[in-house]
Amino acid sequence: MQSIANRCSVLLTALPLVAALAFLVFFVHVRFTLGRWPVVYRDSPPGWLIHAEQLLATLAYIAALVALVLWPVASGLTALFLGRAIFFRRLFVFLAGWALLYLLFAFDPTGSVEWFLD
Repeated sequence: MQSIANRCSVLLTALPLVAALAFLVFFVHVRFTLGRWPVVYRDSPPGWLIHAEQLLATLAYIAALVALVLWPVASGLTALFLGRAIFFRRLFVFLAGWALLYLLFAFDPTGSVEWFLD
């Protein structure tokens, strides 16, 4: 039980950072493919790799949303087995990942997130 809770906690802690990284890789690839930032409701870059990155970013974001519910349970169990210090370290990484996602969405001067969502 201890090992399963610990592994789940590590995975769930990393999901917001993975989602942010997936979005950044996708946006940079689209930028290089088009030669400019995408225009909302107009651009649809070709290529299977871009579509795969878009799918990966979407799935990573959905998984990060699910992690909001499951992370407290898994990390709470891990804290019971391994101590409180590990809980606070993982809490810091989890919140840093969500802060990065928030900054990516809130301060997007190019409109890439809106383009992604359309």
